[in-house]
Amino acid sequence: MIKKLPFFRSLFFAFSMLFSIAAFSQNTATLKGKISDSDNKPIPQAYILTDDLKYTTLSDEEGYYNLIIPSDTSLRINFSHIAFSKKSITVKLSPGEVKEFDVNLLFQEMQAVDIVAEESRSENLQRINVKSVGIQPSVSGGIEGMIKSTGIGVTARDELSASYSVRGGSFDENLIYVNGLEIYRPQLIRAGQEEGLSFINANLVESVNFSAGGYAVNYGDKMASVLDVKYRRPEALGASVTLSLLGADLSVEGISKNEKLAAIIGFRYKTTQYVLSTFDTRGEYAPNFLDLQTYISYRPNQKTEITYLGYLAKNKYVFYPESRSTELGNLSEALRLDVVLDGKEESTYNSFYNALAYNYYLHKDLKINFQGSVSLNEEVQSFDVSGFYILGEIDREFGSETYGDVIANRGVGAFIEHSRDRLNSQLFTLQHNGTYDYANKQLTWGLEFKNEQIQDHLDEWVYQDSAGYSVPRYPSNQIILNDIIKGDNNINSNRYIAFVKNSWEVVNGREDVIDFNIGVRAQYWDFNDQLMISPRGSISYKPNITRVKNDSTVIHDNITARFAAGVYYQPPFYHAMRDMSGKIPENAGKINPNIRAQQSLHFILGLDYVFFMFKRPFKWTTEVFYKPMTDLIPFQIDNIRLEYYATNNSDGYAYGLDMKLNGEFIKGIESFVGFGILNNQENLRDDYYYDYYNDEGQQLFPPNNNIVDSIRIEPGFIPRPFDQRFSFNLMFQDEMPMWPSFKVHLNLSIITGFPYGPPNGDRYTQTARSSPYRRVDIGFSKTFVDPKTGKTKGMFKPFKDAWISLEIFNLIDISNTISYNWVEDVTGRMYAVPNYLTGRRVNVKLHLAF
Repeated sequence: MIKKLPFFRSLFFAFSMLFSIAAFSQNTATLKGKISDSDNKPIPQAYILTDDLKYTTLSDEEGYYNLIIPSDTSLRINFSHIAFSKKSITVKLSPGEVKEFDVNLLFQEMQAVDIVAEESRSENLQRINVKSVGIQPSVSGGIEGMIKSTGIGVTARDELSASYSVRGGSFDENLIYVNGLEIYRPQLIRAGQEEGLSFINANLVESVNFSAGGYAVNYGDKMASVLDVKYRRPEALGASVTLSLLGADLSVEGISKNEKLAAIIGFRYKTTQYVLSTFDTRGEYAPNFLDLQTYISYRPNQKTEITYLGYLAKNKYVFYPESRSTELGNLSEALRLDVVLDGKEESTYNSFYNALAYNYYLHKDLKINFQGSVSLNEEVQSFDVSGFYILGEIDREFGSETYGDVIANRGVGAFIEHSRDRLNSQLFTLQHNGTYDYANKQLTWGLEFKNEQIQDHLDEWVYQDSAGYSVPRYPSNQIILNDIIKGDNNINSNRYIAFVKNSWEVVNGREDVIDFNIGVRAQYWDFNDQLMISPRGSISYKPNITRVKNDSTVIHDNITARFAAGVYYQPPFYHAMRDMSGKIPENAGKINPNIRAQQSLHFILGLDYVFFMFKRPFKWTTEVFYKPMTDLIPFQIDNIRLEYYATNNSDGYAYGLDMKLNGEFIKGIESFVGFGILNNQENLRDDYYYDYYNDEGQQLFPPNNNIVDSIRIEPGFIPRPFDQRFSFNLMFQDEMPMWPSFKVHLNLSIITGFPYGPPNGDRYTQTARSSPYRRVDIGFSKTFVDPKTGKTKGMFKPFKDAWISLEIFNLIDISNTISYNWVEDVTGRMYAVPNYLTGRRVNVKLHLAF
């Protein structure tokens, strides 16, 4: 009997456990349902929780939720989302009871920026809510400004430009879609102050999705990122206006009585003259940028929708330079460059865009789409600028009577810069897409035809006279010019694109959710007869982790693991086909007919964890990535102008780690903090140089008659132009405890320096590092909406929404470097003179919505 005792103990223990589990199940009940907005659209990632936070869950991508709570207990259940008003109910359910309760939440008109954890997990997309993007302090503003602050893996080193880099990729490696059609950057832009308005109008936006890599095959052929923007269909009559020292925005929207026809019109005007006056280069700045957009939707019946998107833009930048004074060096060698300037710079970018789309639901599971677009663009750059400079040594001896003055001249020189560039492009697109839902799967496909017609005239040269560097030469007595780029190019090419993708979800016995996304994309480009096949796939795993604490508290952990991999080709657009490097003078400005697509592999492993801290929701996101690249087209960067070598002679890689934490550090107000580590290198296949030695082994520099030996040196891997090793971004928002209508918005960015080198030098010489980019922008806002009633008050009663803000750009007034000019002293020594970005400025902004 004693030997059998352990068996009976085990049997008794097993029965006890089963009884305990059964007893627990009899002491719980289930509340489930769907959370939607006022238009019955699902709200994903909404929080369902009790007052004491012991019982919590989140709604899924379709808005459905399932909350297990104790039975026979009166509990108040709260339904909340950062972008919507909170709703609460009180329930008391019987043991084992399952109660269905659907909830409609109303959008909150004035809320700090909402970026909390909405994610299309299977497609590796970060969904960003930008309903109140305009309140953030930013010089460039707009959707791109928000991506710079909140997009994972994003760095930006010019506050004047909407361009950004993603995990070491260039500006040209980022895809931008508006309503499913790709948008292109201007090709001739040299500096951020010339850029003007980006295409995307934040007032028209309904949704924004962003991916830093590993995106699905329905997105196009570039190697770095995707920004997918959808414009919204108006639901009522309304208007809004925003005024500031940097310009104005106006939008008007409405819908017909039968709700079949809806339209929204947006007008924007921007001038950066106020902030450009902080540049070292003094003169008369006259930047004027404006655009007009309209989005029209017509639904004759429930199955059909016809949409039209129209865009007209005129961006003009004029500058009459007068002088410049820039200090450089250090305490032991302090220098100042003084330049007297004359001439004129003028840049014009005009664009006209039309897109027409037809959407039709054959039945509830099958949707087809046909759309076409025409984009006409004219870019003109014209400048003749002359200058005379003096490079002087500054007295840095404390107590000296000449402290801070120039006490010696290191060099003098003169230069003339000339340009007459004109680029016209006509881009035509025809596209068909479809989706079919079947057996818990979704099949997506697409066909696309693109025709690109480009006419380009180039005429650029630089004359330099620095200590006899460029003087009439014997025997022809000709003046030798530098950086001569001349040419006329005409291209007419076609691209044929197709993709197919299958997505499905598997729920196992533990109720773990596994999402799969597998597809293949193909493109044929008749310019070089290249066929590109791109298989891509991703998988996400969301385990059903339910923990029961000793006090019977049920905790649902929201964790999702993701893995994405794929092949990403980037066939060059016109800009990358044209040799602007100056390495081979006879090729300058010419098109390489043998150019091929760049290629990259993406391997991305990510983890999302939604949790509660300070009794408020937070989300932690981590991504590790590795991207080997082949057939790269090397380039060098001057300000934001990319100067391509127009040949596929480089291989490279990028790997790193990105982390992001966002949530309500202050109750009801979203904040964000993120940092990244990056290593981005490339190896040019045909770059090398020689070290020369005499017969004693001493290194010599040619020309020298004592050279007897040489060693060939291959530099190997060097940093790519956007290899900025560490980045830190903070977007913090707070409110005054006694006056919640007063809020503070802080943007902080720290990015390590970028590689640079002497002009027209070999790529392996561009390995010096600039100073880090450090910037703090802060804004103080006052909203005139009563938080209790949701209505405006006082003199703002006629308006639906109203707020005013005071912004301070570059709060600490740090001089950030965007590029370098190079000057030579009398000994032939070259000096890198930094070109600084904008200084401190104060802006006032007023927003009114009707």
